[in-house]
Amino acid sequence: MSLRSSKKLKKIQHLENLITELINTEENYIKDLSNVVECYLQEFRTPNPRICIPGDLRGCKAQIVFANIEDIYYWHKESFYGALEKHRQSPKDLAKVFLKSESQFHIYAKYSGNKAKSHYIVTEYASYFDAVRKHFNQKLDRVLATVNDFTAIQSINNFHGDISDQGKLVYHNFLTCKYKEKKTRYYVFLFTRIIIFTKKIDPKRKYSSATYNYKLEMPMNKVSVKELHNKRFSMIYAEPNVEELILICFGEDETIHNLWLQKIHEQIRMQRELIADLVNPSTESEREVV
Repeated sequence: MSLRSSKKLKKIQHLENLITELINTEENYIKDLSNVVECYLQEFRTPNPRICIPGDLRGCKAQIVFANIEDIYYWHKESFYGALEKHRQSPKDLAKVFLKSESQFHIYAKYSGNKAKSHYIVTEYASYFDAVRKHFNQKLDRVLATVNDFTAIQSINNFHGDISDQGKLVYHNFLTCKYKEKKTRYYVFLFTRIIIFTKKIDPKRKYSSATYNYKLEMPMNKVSVKELHNKRFSMIYAEPNVEELILICFGEDETIHNLWLQKIHEQIRMQRELIADLVNPSTESEREVV
């Protein structure tokens, strides 16, 4: 096999792996949603619940906690997953599934809008929800993480572009950076196409959510990163006719610091590979996965 053929085969295999990972993630997400609907929600509906439900938790408080989680579950299970599975052999058609489903993702708006109140109620009745969790041997962590991501994205203020065009949210956390001789603790959102630096504003009321005020951004296809001594790394965005951005950053602790480096390096590498594919397209990379 020639070197060129080997590279083409590697690209096809990489694409197949990404699609497999996507569908596996969707399967696991549906399973987690099923646990919430068939365990926690059904407990509220059964005439004889296994775990005694606090009287004042019924009614509107339960509606706030669960909102339209059942609608989300059935959409993923009966519509979105089937479309992904149907077109898993065709990347072009798979991309169309996401485009056609864009409006459906707004189904999360109602659930995320109740997020702050829901979190407060779940905390207030932590002993009950923990008892249900132990009885069914289930957990909510995966579902809550997804909703938390969606809520955080919708709470970014003053970003001039379309946040939905920035690709998948890969990671978000605090990152302290020195910029123009000033050290600032940013809350940073790393998307596949861009990294956004914000200032986190904690809620003033118990039913409110945090907001994130936009400060800086760097496109991932224009960023260079260099590891420095004393657990620091630099991020540089330089382009003709654009003011150069240079940040010296470090994470909250060693684990978070290393995770930031790993995630940023991965996205830069993926952007470079994408550009290389666009510059030198091959018929194999354009064909359907078989």
